[in-house]
Amino acid sequence: MKMSINPLVSRLKTQRSRWIRWAGAGRYWWVFLTAALSLANGAMAERDQTAIKASATTQIQNAAASAFQTPADSVEVRLGDKRLVLPDCQSDFAVSFPFNDRATTQLECSDPAWRGFVQIRLGTGISVFRYVMPLEEGEVLKRSHVARHMVSADGAQAGPVVVLDDVLDFAMGQPVEAGEIVLQATLTGHQRGVNFQPQPPNRKAPGSLSTLSPEAID
Repeated sequence: MKMSINPLVSRLKTQRSRWIRWAGAGRYWWVFLTAALSLANGAMAERDQTAIKASATTQIQNAAASAFQTPADSVEVRLGDKRLVLPDCQSDFAVSFPFNDRATTQLECSDPAWRGFVQIRLGTGISVFRYVMPLEEGEVLKRSHVARHMVSADGAQAGPVVVLDDVLDFAMGQPVEAGEIVLQATLTGHQRGVNFQPQPPNRKAPGSLSTLSPEAID
């Protein structure tokens, strides 16, 4: 009888050992799978913040460009602090500048409800003038024809007009389109009246000596 029981016990022990090994391997596999999912969720959250902050940066730059008349690409938005977590706003952030320091931006989100402050830095630029309407050659430059804008130093064209009073009432030397920067090269450098008409050389101006009678000269 002992000879018949021993093989059965041995077989049961072998199966039990296999089950234990499988259970152990399954437990480790489950731990590995849980850790992998946690890392994936963390990476996804980090990518989400990267995308959210990139979108917020663009919105802040555009708002600052409009508020401070400066190029959007010269506005530095300081969102690099990983401790600052922006919400996944369902619409664009409401961007405002509540203080006069030209450095504090307020962001507001309605869904989900959230409000925070972000620091910005305005880069250096050059104040120039742009035409607000097309002008033809010979037209006289007036103050209402242009508006002041800020452009980056790298994006400024050569010879921009920076003091408008220096070129007011100058005639256009060539046609220009709205949006173009006012350049010294596009102006003739001569002040002219709006109705200025050069007289032909053979025409005598009234009251000149050549038209007066000898009696009038005496």
